[in-house]
Amino acid sequence: MADIGYLRHETDRQEVRKEEIRLKDACQVVYEDEVRPNDIRRPELSRMLSALTNGDVLHIRTLLDLGGSTRDLLLIVGVLMEKGVELVSLEEGIDTRNQGGKVVFNVFSTLSKLDKESIGEWEKKYITAAKKRAKKN
Repeated sequence: MADIGYLRHETDRQEVRKEEIRLKDACQVVYEDEVRPNDIRRPELSRMLSALTNGDVLHIRTLLDLGGSTRDLLLIVGVLMEKGVELVSLEEGIDTRNQGGKVVFNVFSTLSKLDKESIGEWEKKYITAAKKRAKKN
C-alpha cells in the first residue's frame, strides 16, 4: 500500500501551485507528465496506472489531470476501481477513503459501465446496419 501522486503540467505553466506541493509532500512517488495543449500523449499516466496495486492511494491535484474528457476520466476511474485503488483529488475535495468520496467514486463507476454498455449497443446496431447495406449491394 503506497501513496502515489500524478500531476499533469502544461509546458508553458508559470508557477507551482500549493496543491502540487501538498501532493508531493503526501506521496512516496509522483508521476508527472508535461504536455503541450491538445497533446493526448501521457506516458507517465500509463506507467502509473500499470504500477498501481490494490490498496494504493492515488493523489491528484484535480480530476482534469486524470482525464482530458469525461470518457477518459470514466475509463481511468473504472481501472482504479478494478485495481482496488483509492482516489484523493485535492481541488474537488474527493477522498474515497471516506463515505462521501466512495459515493462519488461509485457514481463514476456506474457512469463508466453505462458508457461501455452504450458503446457496445451502438457497435451492434452499426454492424447490423452495415450487414444490411452489404446485402443490398
